[in-house]
Amino acid sequence: MSANEGPPLRSGPEAASLARRLRRVLVRLATEGVDSEGLRAMRALLRAHQERLLQDSGLEVPCRAGCASCCTQVVFDVRAFEIEALGRRLLEQGSVASIVEALEASVAAFERTRSDTPRRAGESDDEWNDRCAREHHRRGHPCVFLDDEGACSIHEDRPWSCRRFFALGDPRWCGGAWVDDPRRQTFSIEPFEDFDAWLDRLDATAFAVDTDRLDLGLWRWLRAHRPDPMAGVPTVPGVRKRSERTHGRPDTDGSRR
Repeated sequence: MSANEGPPLRSGPEAASLARRLRRVLVRLATEGVDSEGLRAMRALLRAHQERLLQDSGLEVPCRAGCASCCTQVVFDVRAFEIEALGRRLLEQGSVASIVEALEASVAAFERTRSDTPRRAGESDDEWNDRCAREHHRRGHPCVFLDDEGACSIHEDRPWSCRRFFALGDPRWCGGAWVDDPRRQTFSIEPFEDFDAWLDRLDATAFAVDTDRLDLGLWRWLRAHRPDPMAGVPTVPGVRKRSERTHGRPDTDGSRR
């Protein structure tokens, strides 16, 4: 789901300098390839830029560790390089088996939501997917990476779609039960105009997961890269092997691409 238009943001000299440094890092990553050091530098600059921009704009957001009101949304617009970086980190941690199982349950849950939300006459793919995402948010399925205290267990490796999302006012309105409530105030921060286009360029050498959804993309990546890959046809409803996927027509998994 998309955030609201949000409040006007003011960029002072320091924020502008951080944005220029961030662009230089992105250019290097796009030219020389994505590596862990470059990703750390990019994420550090993103965080510094966001904090500076909020300060310059006189805004105080309520988002804090342990507040997971918004973390029952389907995470779209995730790049393949982000999925690959997260997948490699999970392999290093040795927690793949339980994560694969949780991701499979997450994918299946969204498929049930889609099945329960028929497409309306004349509704475009994006309109239907957005309506399905809103309905899924209302159902309150928590992200598989939330720990027992409601904190994000992959906070340092979370994708840009999560990093860009902020709230104003009472954070309880970020919950799925208030997805259409006018008191819900959410917005996103873009470091510079073509930032998303630069992120897209970083996907050039990443493993093709054929989706921009975090749960489905990571599930596919881990199945393909875990030390003892699972054999056979995927068991998640609506998911086909890559060789069976239909190119050039709308995907069946709710992707935005």
